[in-house]
Amino acid sequence: MNDAKIDELCQRIYKNHRQALDLIFEKAGALSSGILADVESAVTEDKRWAVVHRSPSYVDFLPAHWLEVFPALTEEYVDARAWLACRFEVRERRLDYYVELKPMSDVTLRRKIAESLLASGTKFGFERKQTRQAKDNYTRVSGRERVLEWTDDGDPDPVALREKVSAKLNAVFPRLENLPATLFPLIASGDSPK
Repeated sequence: MNDAKIDELCQRIYKNHRQALDLIFEKAGALSSGILADVESAVTEDKRWAVVHRSPSYVDFLPAHWLEVFPALTEEYVDARAWLACRFEVRERRLDYYVELKPMSDVTLRRKIAESLLASGTKFGFERKQTRQAKDNYTRVSGRERVLEWTDDGDPDPVALREKVSAKLNAVFPRLENLPATLFPLIASGDSPK
């Protein structure tokens, strides 16, 4: 079947069985939910990190000490201090990692922070394959890095998945640990709350 026929069939199935499918996704989650549960568990078991958000396709987290030192600058999450977050995202049978700057109420301050992170991000391990521009809503300040890839035959081995996640956490933590000190002069120069 071509993509148009598949799209049409999926739309009809969803239209005719919406309540059942919504209930299934609510109770069982999306296809990636088991994988993300393993990823989230690996992150939360490492006390250096704090999970700040989980969706059906990604887990956002950051070094736990950032929550002690970052001011509340976003309305994006329940915790307004999570305006810069690391992300593990499941898509197309792979697990990717990247760092994203969230929307802020002070757009001028946000732009300064985004430009600073884009300009000096390599010292924090923010490798990029292409040049990024600072945006006023979401800015990925690092490139998308592949953590794990698996085949159509099934989900990845949970042990291998946790090992890859732990290895990535261990690799990035030392580089992110001192990032707040770089951002404090920008935050202090703005009119934002501390």
